[in-house]
Amino acid sequence: MLGPLKASAGSSRQGLPWPITAELWTREDKDRLMEVSIKAPVVQAAVAIGGFMAFLAEVGAEHDVEQQTKTRWALDYYAARLPALAARGRTVTAIPGRP
Repeated sequence: MLGPLKASAGSSRQGLPWPITAELWTREDKDRLMEVSIKAPVVQAAVAIGGFMAFLAEVGAEHDVEQQTKTRWALDYYAARLPALAARGRTVTAIPGRP
């Protein structure tokens, strides 16, 4: 089993007319990734994206230029640790039904 990985989520309407959802993921090395999103009606999508990006710039949020998914961010880190765990004799448990 790969991990540990801590995740927490919350939502707010602070500063925008659309609800904001934030997920904070923390790996065992204390590296963190936050994903922030909004939900808006389709007819408001263009305005919502523009307003959301302006809001993020205003609060100083950094944009991930790699645009990696949080799942890829976590898996890449833990998969890279597998050889070291095996060398120390640690057993890595697979999830049943998965290769």
